[in-house]
Amino acid sequence: MARRYKTIGFSVPPMIATRIEEVVKARQLTRSELFREMFRVWEKKEREARDSDEQILKLFAEVKAAERKNPATLEERLQSFEEIRQSLQKRAKLLGIEVTEDGEILKKARV
Repeated sequence: MARRYKTIGFSVPPMIATRIEEVVKARQLTRSELFREMFRVWEKKEREARDSDEQILKLFAEVKAAERKNPATLEERLQSFEEIRQSLQKRAKLLGIEVTEDGEILKKARV
């Protein structure tokens, strides 16, 4: 009869080993159960990130297609860039950064 599980061995630094032991004790799990659950969570997060990236690319493609069908005028593009510039200037001011019209950073407040 074939085994249902495969044994995998790996090393971790002593501080991580200590934390693992604390977590499994507190949650009343075995190390194997903890790592199986950690892997499931990691796999789910990776899938969500990949799906998110795909959604962003799809949205970008839709915007580009709409732009091709109905291109923005030069005035609309200039207005859009001006709005972005003003928004970034406000954010820079909030962060204590002074930026020239050319985008050069003149000073940054110490945080």
